[in-house]
Amino acid sequence: MNPSDTVEVCEQNLSSFVQNKREVFDAMRAYQASELAHKTDAINFLKTILTVTVVLYGAILGALFSSEIVIEGKNWITFAILLGDCIAIFIVANATKKKITASHEVYEKLGNEYERFTRILQLNKHVVVDGERIEGKALNPGKPIGSGDGYLKSIHIIEEIGWAVGILSLALAVVLWSLSSVPSGG
Repeated sequence: MNPSDTVEVCEQNLSSFVQNKREVFDAMRAYQASELAHKTDAINFLKTILTVTVVLYGAILGALFSSEIVIEGKNWITFAILLGDCIAIFIVANATKKKITASHEVYEKLGNEYERFTRILQLNKHVVVDGERIEGKALNPGKPIGSGDGYLKSIHIIEEIGWAVGILSLALAVVLWSLSSVPSGG
């Protein structure tokens, strides 16, 4: 094999690498955007649960102090709201965790593919671009792609908001239960 063949193969490899890198990173950006969209959707669901909870508990509270509105079984209704909140929060948090984790797994797989491609083409060692030698560390700096904990932080945010909504619902239920001994109408 003469040296000009090696240069041509190297240029083809670099061209393939650049194209593959572009495709991989476009896909990775899409999966990262997907993770963020899942988090946003979950937060919106949890805000809706909180809003509905406050409205329902507010209606019961209003009935406790109204002589015109009588609601039978206030304690059971309060318990049903609390139970419904807990179930809904669990479903939202669990489904979001699964979706974010699945998106991250694909993101990590794409990162591994990119890094494997750089090793196969030996671009992780060094490459010459426009006569300048670029060391592999500049091509592939730091820890492996997808090994960060950003997605775990998103999951923790959802869990913490879920806990906050659940605890608030419990606190409101306890207040309603304690006020339920007050006779209707004041």
